Amino acid sequence: MAVNQIRKYIWLLDTLRRKGKLTFKELNDLWLNDEISEGVELSIRTFHKWRIAIEDLFAINIENEGKGEYRYYISTLYGVDNNPFFGWLIDTFSLGNLMMNSISLHERILLESVPSKRFLPTIISAMKEGKTLSIKYKAFWQDREKNILLEPYCIKQFKQRWYLIGRHVQANKILNYALDRILEIDKKEGMKFKLPTHFSAKEYFSNAYGIITGDEISEGTVVLQVSEWHAHYLRSLPLHHSQVEKESSGGYCIFEYHLCPTFDFQQEILSMGASVEVVSPQWLRKEIFSQITSMHDKYNKTIAKEPII
Repeated sequence: MAVNQIRKYIWLLDTLRRKGKLTFKELNDLWLNDEISEGVELSIRTFHKWRIAIEDLFAINIENEGKGEYRYYISTLYGVDNNPFFGWLIDTFSLGNLMMNSISLHERILLESVPSKRFLPTIISAMKEGKTLSIKYKAFWQDREKNILLEPYCIKQFKQRWYLIGRHVQANKILNYALDRILEIDKKEGMKFKLPTHFSAKEYFSNAYGIITGDEISEGTVVLQVSEWHAHYLRSLPLHHSQVEKESSGGYCIFEYHLCPTFDFQQEILSMGASVEVVSPQWLRKEIFSQITSMHDKYNKTIAKEPII
């Protein structure tokens, strides 16, 4: 299917999601005011073709009120509101549409790089076809590369990196691999697999902060005391779906989480500096204190020797 056609479907979905219920005339006016239309009106016949195609492609229904102004709307029964994937997909394509119509501003729009996304087509193809992947992989902490056979279960993006999660055939366990450390990847044509019916990517990561699932650290309740000004950042972008604000007074706020406080979560806490303090559990408080002490000692060695000006 042509990319330009997909852009039109996404335009329709994004418009209805942002504007809510619209009559066909209102939709057509918005269409003509957008560069994507190229000045050509949207016919009612074409509109209904798009509705059918969108339902087939995305399992999202565009329905009509059937009374009053006969306005069209996205039915929440199927999923933009219930499925984060479709929300992300629409947001991504909508941004792509906007960027395509703003080429003249390319020097004023700065984007972050996502390494090794070139492997995604092979991985997604293997996931759809149920084929095992042959991977040549070299971790940062290893001297030699390894050859791995992996049944691809799911992929996840975290902090500008893509990760592949699947069953390591030789080890017979589910492991995570960063795409930026993959050297080569191919589908093994003779090795098919079926995704276990009990596996859910959402459930697999439900108690994880990021990509580490906490095999060695049990899930539990974590309480953070956050400075009043920094709390705004956590409210607008929660650290985890379990985040609950328990208290807000006296220049600080208390946030509670239910997760596995693994290495990546600890690094996130440290990145917030003096704006956050671990209240509990005690072992995590001690671990963060140990990291801070180590950092202090490293800086103190040189700062103590510097002359006072």
